[in-house]
Amino acid sequence: MKANKNPQTIINAGETINSSSSDYFNFANADSSLVIFTSRRILSDKSNQRYIDASDGMQYENVFMFSKLVDGSWSKLVKLPFCTNENHEACVATSADFKTIYIASDREGDFNIYSSTWDGKTFDKLEKLPEPINSTANDSYFTISADGKKAIVSSDRKGGFGSGDLYFILKDSNGNWGKEKNLGKGINTEKDEVTPSFYGNTLYFSSNGISGIGGFDIFSSTTLEDGAFDKPIHLGMPINTGDNEIGFYRNSENVASFSTSYQHVGYKGGVDGYRLEYHEEKTNTEISYEGKLEGLKSTEFNDLLITMYDADGKYEVILPNPKEGTFSTKLIAGEQYQLVVSTGDKIRFRKLFRPSIDNLSETFNMRQFATIDTTKMTYEPFEAELSAINPAQEIAGDGKVNTTQAIGNPAQINPA
Repeated sequence: MKANKNPQTIINAGETINSSSSDYFNFANADSSLVIFTSRRILSDKSNQRYIDASDGMQYENVFMFSKLVDGSWSKLVKLPFCTNENHEACVATSADFKTIYIASDREGDFNIYSSTWDGKTFDKLEKLPEPINSTANDSYFTISADGKKAIVSSDRKGGFGSGDLYFILKDSNGNWGKEKNLGKGINTEKDEVTPSFYGNTLYFSSNGISGIGGFDIFSSTTLEDGAFDKPIHLGMPINTGDNEIGFYRNSENVASFSTSYQHVGYKGGVDGYRLEYHEEKTNTEISYEGKLEGLKSTEFNDLLITMYDADGKYEVILPNPKEGTFSTKLIAGEQYQLVVSTGDKIRFRKLFRPSIDNLSETFNMRQFATIDTTKMTYEPFEAELSAINPAQEIAGDGKVNTTQAIGNPAQINPA
């Protein structure tokens, strides 16, 4: 499993998109003047407060839009008119020109894929897509190529390998969709493959069945000459973490968006949307890095274990100084690392950071992690089991922890 080696910077999508609830699947048009995303927040008028999905205790999904005005300011956040509050409506794809968006909804019981076309002012009515995009099963996630001739749907229809498989569908010369083709064991597993998206000849998707470093991780696969898809490539850190990453949508060579329950800088709660910026490859320079843990009593340092992960998911186990909480290691300047501090089988602290030649040391305040308001979250980070990062567990042949985490019905992911 090869990781993406391009350095990246992760930026929280901001307070307009992210809230204390779960907010994800953020799309932007070519000049980023129109933004669409999905959220499970309570509306300002409380009109959806009593409509709760019994499976997870959260509000049903709604789709929101905001745009840049002529004077450069941003419009108010608007809920799209097809949203009912009583059903799930999630934007899972857009056309290349952003004039059509694709919605997954359970308004007919099972999940189906619908389209909505820009009418000059908004996206209004939903039209159900034909077979074989939709079936009698749950068809929950969808993507369409820039030329509109290729589509992939994530579905739990009969005949698949797991509870959510990816199916490839081609449009014929008459404009009709042909028979669906399961992408096979090279892509699909006995678990879930979800949130597919095309960028050129590359397919991005999330899986909790392929060996990774968390629950749902993001992978890419390239279309081969015979129409098949190449072996998936794990996108590595900082995109993937020990939590769940879904909905990777690449806008250009330099910019993408994705959603995660990991607490990156600016984290608001639940699942947040993020902007990802790619940078030029940097020259590898090894540096001696000094770290210090603080925020605990001196007697607590003796029980701590530090696990340092690089972008390939390889790790080094470090024992800090039992009296002072200091540690030292060799790192590559400019690369992204994840530091995880644990006691027994409990996570006490974790953070993504990027050392540099000008930044050879850092103090990590563990108290900041432990005092997060978990009442606004769907999980408790410092009480979570180390199911994805415990070095004592079974290790895959590439030196990474071989584990996955189920996160519920593939018909609608709760990525937290």
